[in-house]
Amino acid sequence: MPLRMKSLLSDTLSFILTDGERRPQTVSAESWGRRRDFVAFDFDDDTFVLEDGIWDRLENKDPVVIVPKRDLLPGANPSRVYGNVMTFTSGNHAVAAMPLLAGQFWDLADIPEAARSDVLRRCAVCCNCVEDTLEISQREVSTERVIDADNWLQGLGVPMDNVLLADRMDQTLEAYRRRGQEWRIRPLAWTAGEMAQAIRATRHTLAPKSLVYYHNVKGVFFVTLANFTTWGASIAGDGARFRRALRLLAAPSPADGFSFLRRPKYGPHHEVEFFGIPPTAGRTTLVPLVESMLADADGLSDSELAARFASVAEAFRGLLVSPDYADESSEAFVEALYRNITGEVYQSAGDAIVPAFDDRRAALPGATYLFDGSCSLHPTADGRTEAILAYLESTVSHGDRIEYVNIYEVRSETEEVRLGQGKTREIVFKTAW
Repeated sequence: MPLRMKSLLSDTLSFILTDGERRPQTVSAESWGRRRDFVAFDFDDDTFVLEDGIWDRLENKDPVVIVPKRDLLPGANPSRVYGNVMTFTSGNHAVAAMPLLAGQFWDLADIPEAARSDVLRRCAVCCNCVEDTLEISQREVSTERVIDADNWLQGLGVPMDNVLLADRMDQTLEAYRRRGQEWRIRPLAWTAGEMAQAIRATRHTLAPKSLVYYHNVKGVFFVTLANFTTWGASIAGDGARFRRALRLLAAPSPADGFSFLRRPKYGPHHEVEFFGIPPTAGRTTLVPLVESMLADADGLSDSELAARFASVAEAFRGLLVSPDYADESSEAFVEALYRNITGEVYQSAGDAIVPAFDDRRAALPGATYLFDGSCSLHPTADGRTEAILAYLESTVSHGDRIEYVNIYEVRSETEEVRLGQGKTREIVFKTAW
């Protein structure tokens, strides 16, 4: 079963599919609005759960979840539970995570219902396939768990430059700086064009040709007013499709009793949020209006449903914090949405993006220095970086050793200069006896 994916990940997964031991039965579960089949392969202590057929249609942004088995079996002796469970599916992370935590996948989990949400938020490392890379979203899991997942993936044979981090969390940034690997954490946008590109890269649809949303690094999906009104216009062309998507958005899931609009996600946020309005207004005003529309939808004609939708959309518009948020081309909209999708909104109380010094430079691949003084050059380090490292090593005092080095390129004021081709590089390093 060859995995048709243009990345080095395909080599690792093809090996699992070929050499792993397939569990004899296929599991069927209701997830993300439809019934899906799942298969599993055991390899050593690890288990890989795949949506059936995903190897033939794995796409950019498809979700991956990694959970240590000890967290899925809290009643077992942790000294006797080894390995991880890794899932590959279409849709979003809940497609596999919800049935996994509910104990529907073989004997992989036995978690009390009241504890499942905490396990999902604090123990499951969520990733996405982005081109030839697995991007890890830290969300609420600890730095230690992120590093463990990263090391485990590299142990499977995935090169370090194919495992990157989407979040810029202070503790994790510091941990990777001390490894000389800050370059593996996604840099912040520096220009308006980079912000717009980052926003475009987060676009998803709830269902084919249906509601569009923007996905942030914390696992929150933002629906803008423009997304919402475009979705409503589809009622005239295919009212049945609209009703199916509405049920998927607002109807409680049988797995945990929450709809996407009500499922807790990060801090005060839910899995799907209406962008640009106060969170309390969403919970108390707009979400109930959508839920009421769902309750009445099957009894309304398409024209009546369109009129009902228009009133909900008008309520959405009236709740916007700024009228600029109704215009996706406005500078205020781009900056605010960028801060939300990158998680920067959680790091600062300011209302606008003020580029910090670290925003003006981008980390580049270099080397990881070991305790014995030797170093491991990163796979994509270029000749200029090698020369800088060689010079640095030649200047270290006798008896000292290099603890870590991070190499940066100062960002160009123009967007024409690609990363790695700028004129100026800087180094930040630490030595120790």
